[in-house]
Amino acid sequence: STVERIKNDPNGKLLFGIMSNINQYYIDNLSTEVMKGLREIALQKKWTGGIPPLGYDVKNQELVINDTEAVVVRKIFEMSAEGNGYNTIIKTLNEKGYLTKAGRPFGKNSLYSILNNEKYKGTYIFNKCSRRNSENKRNSHKYKWLSSKSRCCSNKKRKCNIFTYFRNERCI
Repeated sequence: STVERIKNDPNGKLLFGIMSNINQYYIDNLSTEVMKGLREIALQKKWTGGIPPLGYDVKNQELVINDTEAVVVRKIFEMSAEGNGYNTIIKTLNEKGYLTKAGRPFGKNSLYSILNNEKYKGTYIFNKCSRRNSENKRNSHKYKWLSSKSRCCSNKKRKCNIFTYFRNERCI
């Protein structure tokens, strides 16, 4: 039992080592099983968790377009395509009373994350994480791909990858 005291003799050290390794095996195995489950959910084109991007809601584990928020996202991309800078876009959005998914006014970080979010292009991203540099620190602008990503297909002759986000292939 884990409640029993383990003696500090060779037998106790052996028992402690075995128990430690069994516990570590349990943790590693649990981590592997959780990732298998998440990967399977991703293969089924379902949302794997977290806050959905602005313009989307999650219904039955699937991303669906939120028409009220999608107007804001379209406005952001239109203004950016017209050559407007961050400050102009932020000022316009905040003057009109638009808010981020978190319910706050827009700032440069929220605008940057929307304009650089590949989900708005129709790319499914699963298990993306930041790379570590030589000092073992994360750089949030450089990513390594631990899993697949793919684009929505607009051409029906091409076969869509199973990682495509949208069942109807309609992106904001």
